[in-house]
Amino acid sequence: MKKSFLIFLISFLIFSNNAFTQETEGLYGSISSNEVNVRVGPGTQYPISWVYKQRNWPVEAVAKHQGWYKIRDIDGEEGWIYQRFFSKRRFGIIHSKNKELVNMYKKRDGKKIILKFEPGSLVRLRACELDICKVSYGKTKGWIQRKYIYNTTGIPAED
Repeated sequence: MKKSFLIFLISFLIFSNNAFTQETEGLYGSISSNEVNVRVGPGTQYPISWVYKQRNWPVEAVAKHQGWYKIRDIDGEEGWIYQRFFSKRRFGIIHSKNKELVNMYKKRDGKKIILKFEPGSLVRLRACELDICKVSYGKTKGWIQRKYIYNTTGIPAED
């Protein structure tokens, strides 16, 4: 009896880190500070892999463990950040072929251009439909074609 309990206890301790990790696949958000350490594991005892230096950078939380989120960025890189540095506010990154400017329109119809964005610009995602998304940049709200925005997976249509 003692031997089986000891084996159970050792197995539990070895696998306890994975046993208490919650899967959060599909929880999209952003980095909430201008400087955030990304670690190789869920805790300050783990080494820093890299540092985000861009507030609102879009990420996906793929797991959670004791106040830490394992995040994945648009390049597929993964690491752990403390929960206060993960925001559920969604942002997208503007991109285009040939580095052309991308238009933001006042209405969905795409008739009146109100802003133009360079590739790499961040916009706040509000809602997406099949081919267009409602976004904001500062206090300006408008519409951008979905194909020009990275990180629109899982954005619901406007209510």
